[in-house]
Amino acid sequence: TLPASTNFYDVVLSDTLPVGVEYLSGGTHTETANWAGAPNAPVIGAPSLNGRTLTWSVGPDDILAWSANRTITVTFEARITNAVTAAAPSNTGTFAWSSVNGSTAPGDRKTPTSTATVTLLHPSVTIAKAVKTTGAADSTYAASKTGNPDESFTYRVRVTNATGAGTAPAHGIVVTDTVDAGVRIDTKQSVFDEAVFSDEDAIRDGRGGVITWTLAGPLSNASGANVRDLVYEGSFVSSESLRAIALNNTVRVTQYSSASSDGWVYRPGSTRPGGAAIPTTNTTGSAAISPLFPSIQLQKSVTTPGAQAFIGEAFSWTLQARNVGAGSAQTV
Repeated sequence: TLPASTNFYDVVLSDTLPVGVEYLSGGTHTETANWAGAPNAPVIGAPSLNGRTLTWSVGPDDILAWSANRTITVTFEARITNAVTAAAPSNTGTFAWSSVNGSTAPGDRKTPTSTATVTLLHPSVTIAKAVKTTGAADSTYAASKTGNPDESFTYRVRVTNATGAGTAPAHGIVVTDTVDAGVRIDTKQSVFDEAVFSDEDAIRDGRGGVITWTLAGPLSNASGANVRDLVYEGSFVSSESLRAIALNNTVRVTQYSSASSDGWVYRPGSTRPGGAAIPTTNTTGSAAISPLFPSIQLQKSVTTPGAQAFIGEAFSWTLQARNVGAGSAQTV
């Protein structure tokens, strides 16, 4: 805004962009002089870029006093890139002018500035894993389950993006799932259409391996739309290859991005623009299944307590098999 009754000589209008903010030369820009009826309204040229500074030519560059306030307004488009370094990048506009025509003396040259700040929004992705017996209600999902060696289990990998102030949708979410040997997974399930395998045959045969999903997204930051579940079934290998120990599947979020392309890449444990740490809390999770085995004890006793045995006569014995283990026994 140009106050009334003031001469402005040798005017220069400029704007300095912060590191990581890119001027879009092909974007929309406007240049307007609202001259309040004064003569000799200047022509404001399109911006020119030198380094990170945009400059607009004002012609003529001497603006003589007028009885009313006048304004010069420019607009332009810029893009925040993944080279940004500040959590809240600021750009500063400067309108330089002299009170004495042609003078650059410090007392004559004025450089008023104004700053605009953009607060960056960030996705924040967490993960959890749970397991249930296949066919059971979803309310039975838990961190661990037990079952007979012929049992089937359903795993749920839950990927969640944060909601609320300061958050943003997440793109390119990379999730790894490390499967212990002893767990057999059919890799033809539709949930694996977006996945790759460290060794597909090994995972299918129950020899262990790593499943990796890359979820293109966006995964919303709006409550109610910020969760994606990856659900699949698994089972034990044959019982002769099992031991009575927990078999884990461990999931991890390794990275995600703020945009579908050229976005900032977030890796838990590293830093984001401005130097803040990218959280590691709840970026890993695991679920375990443990096989249950039978244990058969035999007990032999006289069928009729106190009965006497005689040569040449039949005598009755009772043989009792008792399962004292945790698992079911078959074909005893």
